[in-house]
Parts: sequence; structure tokens; C-alpha cells
Amino acid sequence: MSDWKEYKLDELVEITSSKRIMRSEYQEDGIPFFRSKEIIELNSGNEITTELFISKERFLEIKNKFGTPSYGDILLTSVGTLGVPYFVNYKEEFYFKDGNLTWFRKFNNILRSKYLYYWFSSPVGRKALKEITIGSTQPALT
Repeated sequence: MSDWKEYKLDELVEITSSKRIMRSEYQEDGIPFFRSKEIIELNSGNEITTELFISKERFLEIKNKFGTPSYGDILLTSVGTLGVPYFVNYKEEFYFKDGNLTWFRKFNNILRSKYLYYWFSSPVGRKALKEITIGSTQPALT
């Protein structure tokens, strides 16, 4: 008999997204605002080529009311180029586009976020994500 216990992912971590940011809220500078494109660039170790920002005031409003990504959280691309993970590092202040990225946060003590990050990056994880995608023209994880 095995000592392994199976869990659904949402039993081990909160799976959510961001609050909507309208295009009219984009700023010339301020707090970085990431879409899938920027997460893919960061995951690849590249510099961000298209910088978008929201105001510090809007960021603080969202942070105080709903929370913002913090160390150990994971963002996962969920539309178009699927399954690219990003591990949030120390002292990063940014926000991200709803619907395009899935946010994994508030990990319990059974699942470590780095483990999930590496699983998403592995061939096994990529295959599992591919099996649950919907859509053929614009694939998505829901």
C-alpha cells in the first residue's frame, strides 16, 4: 500500500487571476504591467521589449484590496502560447493582465511553489497542460 495521497491542485494552492486593468489605465511610467508576452520574455531570461505601466496609486489600490504577486507565486501563460511559467522573485512590484495569465498563490505546506514551477517546465507538466487545453484556433487553459 502506498503512502502517497492524491490531491486536486486547487486543494494545495489558490488558483486565480488579476483584477481587470483597462487600456485607458496604461501609463508612461509607474508599476510594470505584464501580459503573456512579457512573462515569456522573462521566463527566457530576456529583457522586456514592450514596457507597459499602471500608476502607483492604482497598483496600491489593488494591492491593498485584492493582493498582488509576491515572492513564491507563479504566473502561467494561459492563452495562445500556453504553459510558460514565471516564478515571482523577491521585491518585484508588478501587476498583470487578467485572462491571459493564471496566478498560483497561497501555497499550503504540502506543495512547494518551486516544485510546481519546475513541474510546469518539465516535459511531463507540459504534456499534462496540453491535455487540458481548449480551443483550436486560440488554445487556452481555463
